[in-house]
Amino acid sequence: MKTKIIIVLVCLASILQAQKLDSLLKWSAESHPSLKAAFIDYKAALEKVHGTGFLPEPKFSFGYFISSPETRLGPQIGNIGIQQMFPWKGTLTAQKNIAIASSKMKFERFNLLRIQLFQEVKQLFYEAENKQINIQLINENIKLLEQVKSIGLSKIESGIGSTTDVLRLNLKIEEMKTKISTAKIHLEGKIEQLALISGRLVLKLEFEGDLDPNNQIENNSIVNHPMIAMSKEKLAMNEAQKRIIAQKALPKFGIGLNYTLVNKRTDMNPTDNGRDVFMPKITMSLPIYRKKYRALSKMNNLENESIQEEIKGVKLNLNLNLIMINTKINSAKERMILYQKQIQTSQSILAVLQSDYENGASSIESILNTLIQLIYYQIETEKAITDLRIANSQLSFSLNKEL
Repeated sequence: MKTKIIIVLVCLASILQAQKLDSLLKWSAESHPSLKAAFIDYKAALEKVHGTGFLPEPKFSFGYFISSPETRLGPQIGNIGIQQMFPWKGTLTAQKNIAIASSKMKFERFNLLRIQLFQEVKQLFYEAENKQINIQLINENIKLLEQVKSIGLSKIESGIGSTTDVLRLNLKIEEMKTKISTAKIHLEGKIEQLALISGRLVLKLEFEGDLDPNNQIENNSIVNHPMIAMSKEKLAMNEAQKRIIAQKALPKFGIGLNYTLVNKRTDMNPTDNGRDVFMPKITMSLPIYRKKYRALSKMNNLENESIQEEIKGVKLNLNLNLIMINTKINSAKERMILYQKQIQTSQSILAVLQSDYENGASSIESILNTLIQLIYYQIETEKAITDLRIANSQLSFSLNKEL
């Protein structure tokens, strides 16, 4: 019994082990239903490639004469035939190329969903980390207020303090505790979202505070993005379809063989009496209705133009996103620099005011105002860091490159 309890505890500990961002990305890639569906769809497209590029199925026919026609060699009983049509050279290759391009397009769709999922997971992770850091910052400032409160209580005991100061400090402490409770609710929400995406019922995060928020991709090339690759594969499919349409407008040829069963005549016995008949034959289709082929060709050309414009539009949108992302990155960096300076200054001022308050040279209002500014700068600094990390994850998505 004791052994079973130990095993259960070990398993529970492994489930509750704090997870880093890399683990979340791996689990999400393995368990997300949309991603799994896209990959299965890609595998199905690969199977279609293996079943494409073959000759059309031969045609077999059988006929039985209800009323047997008489011939010199005897009455005909039935007819058996087989026929094979042959497409023009290159048609089967074009059909296979369409299947290959379709499978590649579905793989790029899978890749697109994967990097979109990774960007979503990263954003949720960074937002959760921001909430956790905010909780820590507010707790540190509550400790600072408690220190000031202790000074205020000591002054009251000495007969030189004000009860109002202590009450105002209590109000501020309660306000900060409420902010912590709110931040915890938002943190739990982010963790629940990550648990659903990663396919884990229980999830405990380990935040990587040593991540460099300034880590950024330098190469702004978008040529390898799955969205562009998907459109290029559509273009390859269109080019192969163009060749098939052109060959549909040409005659098609086939060869075949008919075998006619003949009974013997009973009224006389001619030479080769009852001999069966073999008849080789050649067939040819006559594509005389040209209007439909012209319409198919025109449709193919218009689709080609549409795909060309689609590629331009995808590149344009990706470049627009790059401009917006770079703007976010530069803005976040500037805010980080500013608020970090403001934090240092506010902390210095607060230390002086705390000492002055102890000596009766400053008011509680000055301490509270400075503390409010300090908390604001600290939270805004962390928000800038989070914004920078999210922007970098968006950059990673737009360039299809890992940071």
